[in-house]
Amino acid sequence: MNSSSSPLMQFNRNCNQVIEESVDRLTQSGFTVVESFDLQVARANHSGCTCPQHGTDQCACQLAILLVYERDAIPVSLMVHGNQEWTEISIVDTPDQKIKPALRTKITSTLQPNYSLHSDHESVSSGS
Repeated sequence: MNSSSSPLMQFNRNCNQVIEESVDRLTQSGFTVVESFDLQVARANHSGCTCPQHGTDQCACQLAILLVYERDAIPVSLMVHGNQEWTEISIVDTPDQKIKPALRTKITSTLQPNYSLHSDHESVSSGS
């Protein structure tokens, strides 16, 4: 994992479903969410690309970047990575994109009802 992102949640659920549910939850809580990157959309125009995980062009991996905006804040970047069986959500926190603790807590608590939180970077799976 990149040192500029920290895992928030990990669970045994389809990544595309988690992206959709996360966008819905965040939007219903008053955030504006923009999906700025989608791996499957990006690779759709490239034939012959083999997945380093699967070794074929039938890749089921997904990586999406969600920009989460509050009224007067710079966006928070959520990285959603997974496949058809598991998903992990990480939050990007760098010196150039510092996240206020209250905003991090609000985002986490918005997503928390359905997903288990990481505790000190150890994997925790949701029973959902």
